[in-house]
Amino acid sequence: ANRRTFAVILAIAIPFGALYMTLLRPPGTFPAGDIITVERDMSAKDIAKQFESEYLIRSSRVFELVIRLLGGDRSIHAGDYQFNHSKNVIRIAQALIAGDFGLEPVRIHIPAGVTVQEMAAIFDAKLVRFDSQEFVSKALPYEGYLYPDTYFFLPTAKADVVIRTLRETFDQKISALQPQIDKFGKPLSDVITMASLLEREESNYGDRQRIAGFLWKRLSINMHLQ
Repeated sequence: ANRRTFAVILAIAIPFGALYMTLLRPPGTFPAGDIITVERDMSAKDIAKQFESEYLIRSSRVFELVIRLLGGDRSIHAGDYQFNHSKNVIRIAQALIAGDFGLEPVRIHIPAGVTVQEMAAIFDAKLVRFDSQEFVSKALPYEGYLYPDTYFFLPTAKADVVIRTLRETFDQKISALQPQIDKFGKPLSDVITMASLLEREESNYGDRQRIAGFLWKRLSINMHLQ
């Protein structure tokens, strides 16, 4: 009885193992960590061909069959996917059906005093869909109003999203200081310009205060800053 049971298990296991090794397991060149885009209205067949060409799966026919068994074309969630570890055909199909995009936020630190061009280089090194030229052209009018801080963006974030986030953070931070700015009696634009000058001129807080007082006095009597 034990021999018959073992023979039956072996008869089932060998074909299944062969099927997994040849068709279901991930390719050796699986693009772990890459961003994979599934466009809206793509059919299971289209996705299967794309995934086979991008080395996510071994067989487009097997993948298409699995998708159809799990729910069909209409169950697929379009969008950007990121598989940080190699997955077999079934796991990938389940991710598409569940909309499990797998995108993990990227930590990006923007130091104080950096220019728009320097910001662009920092974001470009971290975000796969980021366009440096677009960022610089759209962000230059807001230079000084893009708050330096540590941010968490999805790796697919684009220039518009980054600019909007930095601007909103600036507005939130400056709102707490607005009563002091109003009491000081200078326009916010003048305060930001002065802060930019001081950022380049001196790193010590006490020295910045003294330099600021000196520069504000010169401006009050219409004297060149020199």
